[in-house]
Amino acid sequence: MAAVAADQPSAPAAGAASATEPDHSNAFGAKTISWWGSFVLNLNNVMGPACVLLPLVNHQAGWLTPMLGLFIIFVQSSFACTMLCEAAQRIPGNHNFAKRVEFCDLVRYYYGQRAYVASQIAYNVSLQASNIAAMIVSAQVLDDFIIHIFGTSYAFDYADFRGIRATVPHGADPNGQVWFDPVTHDPVATVISLGYLLSMLLCIPFGIMKLDENMWFQWLSFGGLLLFTGEFFVQFIMSSVPDGVGYEPGNGPSQTVLFGGNQGQVLGLAMFAYAYVVTIPSWLNEKKSGVSVNSAVWWPALVGFIMKLLIGLLGAWAFAHPTDNILTNLASPPMPQVTRYSSYMWNLLTLVPGIPILAIMVKYNLITGKIVSPFMANILGVVLPWAVTAFCYEQQVLNQLCNWVAILVQGYINFLVPIMLYRRALIEFPGPADGVDWARVRALPDEDGRLSVKAISMRVTSHEHILVDADGNEQPSDSADFSALARAPSFGKRAKQTRGSTASPADGDDDGMHVGPSTPSVSLLEAGASLTGGNRPSAADDEDASSNADGVARQSHRSQRLSHGEDVGVFDREAAGPASARKLRFTDAVDADDLHGEHPLEGGPSSESDSEAVDETPVNAVPRWMHRFMTPLTFATASAVFFSILCTAFVIFNIVESIAKAAS
Repeated sequence: MAAVAADQPSAPAAGAASATEPDHSNAFGAKTISWWGSFVLNLNNVMGPACVLLPLVNHQAGWLTPMLGLFIIFVQSSFACTMLCEAAQRIPGNHNFAKRVEFCDLVRYYYGQRAYVASQIAYNVSLQASNIAAMIVSAQVLDDFIIHIFGTSYAFDYADFRGIRATVPHGADPNGQVWFDPVTHDPVATVISLGYLLSMLLCIPFGIMKLDENMWFQWLSFGGLLLFTGEFFVQFIMSSVPDGVGYEPGNGPSQTVLFGGNQGQVLGLAMFAYAYVVTIPSWLNEKKSGVSVNSAVWWPALVGFIMKLLIGLLGAWAFAHPTDNILTNLASPPMPQVTRYSSYMWNLLTLVPGIPILAIMVKYNLITGKIVSPFMANILGVVLPWAVTAFCYEQQVLNQLCNWVAILVQGYINFLVPIMLYRRALIEFPGPADGVDWARVRALPDEDGRLSVKAISMRVTSHEHILVDADGNEQPSDSADFSALARAPSFGKRAKQTRGSTASPADGDDDGMHVGPSTPSVSLLEAGASLTGGNRPSAADDEDASSNADGVARQSHRSQRLSHGEDVGVFDREAAGPASARKLRFTDAVDADDLHGEHPLEGGPSSESDSEAVDETPVNAVPRWMHRFMTPLTFATASAVFFSILCTAFVIFNIVESIAKAAS
């Protein structure tokens, strides 16, 4: 069997490189993450560090509003994840997620270059702030762990160029200080500690790796999450009942009322607990073909929601006075040793593996955007944050800065931007196949020895006679542009063109130019088109195919059958300037011998064998049963309004609260 595959390279927004640019494809991982691997990776990202704050919020606000807040954000964040995936799938040429489309690439594709620059800044600042906060905690936890085992941890005071040591953990001091001047006993913040060095040496090698290469580390994290969280549940229950290990008077279900007086932190915590949406595109690019997007998003989110509810509720019952980090309670007397060790291991196995994951996603976005080389992406995304953290991780100003970045940016970029991308995708590609434009065919011998081209996935969007070069200029074309992929970096021009407008041809000119996704999708070469060498298609066949002067045809919805002795036609790609503007041609007079052998083309799933190629199911972020109540566009608009109000209210609340604290 011989196979012929026709595909387009990535859209410019997906970072397609021209022939003169270096190939950075080896900087990315392969599509090898299975469904279970996807479940593990997404669950680890869902859990995050916010879990440790839940018992205190349940204690102060009661159990009703935190539960409702978590449930609402769980549902909406899961929708935001699948909306982001569908927006990526609707990009022409990416029906099978064959293109490398990162988060910021989506912004550039749908909203243009200026929005792309803003998204790169917000994305990188947000993820790096989250990572730096995690680096601070991981270093402090490792120092506390060393102190717990050996009684002492060590650090280098770079201000006075001397070594100092700590003998008490961070939780033992009201201000979290552990490093003191051995003579004056004043707190010292200019330190690089042993815990920091160990954490850095563990995380940087994994950050330099690719996402798929990190999966065994994620499986280790998943195992630790299940094991030590299970131990916590047992300890929470024992601490809540009289005569249980760790029980103290005042513990128990009576600690959590239905509705408490302090509701100020509920909204922020619920949003922080699900601020993982921006991690989805990088996973999407490296999941195996055929892994269901919806199930790989919703199932880990649901399991994470249940685990968070139990941590918050049982943790509030277990302690009469929970701290802002429940692990501090679990690591302190009268907890048994197994629970105290488990609190350290939970922190290390759930927090530390997440640091290289975010670093990888930062460097992926830098590389696909052609901002820096892979080497510089590793420096900026992986190494530089550790260098910054080294000199100020024990100073409160860095932690406060990271908190404010999270307040100002994370809500918008995790919840509002994905929904807005989905909404724009629905407007630009309203039909289910409008963004599906890559053609993949298979050449098979008929019983009489002829070759037949069988369609595997042939739905495309036809933008008649239009070709756009890399500068955004429309170019005359003798060929039908089947790809709908000729979208240039000059997105301002493209955005104005894709509002459903149609340019009228000049008098006597039959080259009407249909701009944007307003033309209907068509089916090309449906199964059964027999091909051999010979003459051109008959006039009768031409009725089924609109053709221009050089014989390049746009097929109709009906299949076209070429009889013995007629021309062979195959789909092939032809460069039209830079790689950012390609077109598919229906070329004629191709010798049948040319159809033998594999001809993989960049950007598509043709690297797999025909038998292994799996067509992706449409994501359908808004399930069909919801369509009877509202359209996907209406739902997206309502969700965008909801999160616009929610994120803005969250920012305003924190600003007002900070001003009030400063004034008092």
